[in-house]
Amino acid sequence: MSHIQPRSFSAPPTSTGNLSPFSIPLASLPHHMQSRIPTDDDASFVNEAEENEQLQQHFQKQYEAKFLMELRVICKRKQLRVRGNKSELVLRLAQNDMRELNERWI
Repeated sequence: MSHIQPRSFSAPPTSTGNLSPFSIPLASLPHHMQSRIPTDDDASFVNEAEENEQLQQHFQKQYEAKFLMELRVICKRKQLRVRGNKSELVLRLAQNDMRELNERWI
């Protein structure tokens, strides 16, 4: 019985040393593989989207604990439309809070 040695793969040497698998230029990959590798920009966008989703859920939970009449008073105070059922008002207020938060940070 012979033992098969696993193949070792190494990147071609460059003037600065060996490339790691994560530092290979995206353009050097085949076209069908380029869209499968996330970049740092993609990761930050995903994290930001997740954070925004969590914030909106937090705002919605705060408003869901209130009565419909309370929500209408808050909408009126924030100069938002006061008509609609409770879930519509909760969503409207949460979206407004997200918009206000984004305006402060821009």
